[in-house]
Amino acid sequence: MQAVELARLAALVAATGDALALPGAAIPESALTEYWVANRQRFEMWDRGFARFAELEELGRVLAMREWWSSHLAMIEEILVSEILTRVMAAVGMMIDRRLETQGMEPLTHSVYLWHMEARNRVLKLLLFGRGSSVDETLRLNRLRRAAERWVDLLLAPLSMPHPDVLRYAIDAPRATSLGADPRSGFFYAGGGMSLASWQSPLIDASLAGLCRTGVALPQANRQIGRAVLACLLPSQFDDWGRPRSLLSQRLLLANSPESPPGVSAAAGHPLLPVYPSSISRPGIIRWTS
Repeated sequence: MQAVELARLAALVAATGDALALPGAAIPESALTEYWVANRQRFEMWDRGFARFAELEELGRVLAMREWWSSHLAMIEEILVSEILTRVMAAVGMMIDRRLETQGMEPLTHSVYLWHMEARNRVLKLLLFGRGSSVDETLRLNRLRRAAERWVDLLLAPLSMPHPDVLRYAIDAPRATSLGADPRSGFFYAGGGMSLASWQSPLIDASLAGLCRTGVALPQANRQIGRAVLACLLPSQFDDWGRPRSLLSQRLLLANSPESPPGVSAAAGHPLLPVYPSSISRPGIIRWTS
């Protein structure tokens, strides 16, 4: 699984994140555990790669450092691109726990965020000093970094309107705030969730895939992370065509209509949703006789 596919998942999570915070939309604990474990394993493999470079740098082996860049370029791209999913998951985890007044998701997603920030800082240090890398390669990776950072702010922008606390995970909080209020950004939030344009992938492919020139560094780890993220999403969040439902539709499906008082289902007493008896008597059959 490529890192760009994880960025697409980030857009999907951002588009459905508000619905995950509805009462009754419980995320399976097994999915969160798998997400944490898969990220931990991936971080340990990243750490081994950076440790190898530090060893070569300490020994002054310039040619070996150049070979390291060639063999670990996919890892660096993976760290920069998959940061989008890490930040979005951390923001959604914080939003869910604070709305539902629980502590089941934020500690896990935030710890994954801290691991990823450590890997990100190591990448930025490599790009800053550039030992073993060419100037053209460093500039390309820097453009990839800036594109990924803009996607983070773009995906968190609509969520920050009803939940300003998620700006903690934005790259540039003022930019994310302005993007959320700008209709030209392609997102809309009017109480019914984000528009479908937020999770469509062509824009992500155009801005990120074109800057990723290498293969996949850790395909199995990325696949496990992607599978865990998909397990966090609920079937009720999608219609029969696989498209995210609006927030209002999911409230009705989960019996959480805003018009319903606490503890009462959406159908009870609602003028548009009459409750029919559970058993309907069989209508009489009229026989016409001559």
